[in-house]
Amino acid sequence: MAVYLRPKLAGKILDPAVGPGSLLAACGELSEVALQVTAFEIDEGVLAVESSESTYARDGIIDLRLEDFVQANLPTKYDAVICNPPYVRHHRIPPETKDHCQQLARSTIGVSLDRRAGIHVYFLIKALSGLEPEGRLAFIVPADTFEGVFSGDLWRAVTSRFSLDGILTFAQAATAFPGVDTNAVIVYLRHSQPKSGHFLWMQWSGSDLTALPSLVEQRLEAATEHDDQLKTRLVDLEEGLNAGLSREPRGETGPTIPFTSLAKVVRGVATGSN
Repeated sequence: MAVYLRPKLAGKILDPAVGPGSLLAACGELSEVALQVTAFEIDEGVLAVESSESTYARDGIIDLRLEDFVQANLPTKYDAVICNPPYVRHHRIPPETKDHCQQLARSTIGVSLDRRAGIHVYFLIKALSGLEPEGRLAFIVPADTFEGVFSGDLWRAVTSRFSLDGILTFAQAATAFPGVDTNAVIVYLRHSQPKSGHFLWMQWSGSDLTALPSLVEQRLEAATEHDDQLKTRLVDLEEGLNAGLSREPRGETGPTIPFTSLAKVVRGVATGSN
């Protein structure tokens, strides 16, 4: 994730859910200057006391804010944003927070979203609102961000205002987060109008995660297709929006029949924990 932000690491950096600071530690490894970091966290107990390969000391954060990022007022705009947001399903979001999130979506991307969107969606929207022109954002999100009932409205609005440079998915056997029961996707966005109608879709199937960052950096810069451990496709944006941005491009296909023309899907009783 941090490699995508490399050109902006000398500027102002934001981590909206810093935790022990593993993402900032990766940024620090790449930067030639001390990081100028603003970070948000609601649980002071998870902050790191010392820096290491996988942590970033709280004392190194220039502006540490112990408050809810979605509800907070951002003090400035940022050149780089990196985040692994909390994953809280909509059942557990208080109604007043949902109302605030709807207002945030309307003011940032111009649309209201289905109220079943999780809090991670609004972390992304709030972070986009804080990007400087040409600022870059790298976010880890669950796959439902691209496949949920709200996703069509979300991504059409986002990609009409920001440049989608790439999507990184993970093959089932090569998950970046073993033991975590969700399909993680990394999205790379820039605060500029899209320069073409395409984005880079990538899927990692390798076993050595240390090789991944440099490969992603190379592919995003070259925007070329490959068939190796980092499968890479240059995808038409409209095709991706119609199929789901996180899904592997189908390429040329014949006529298709929508599943909804054959069957009606009825969901069972939702417990809020499923």
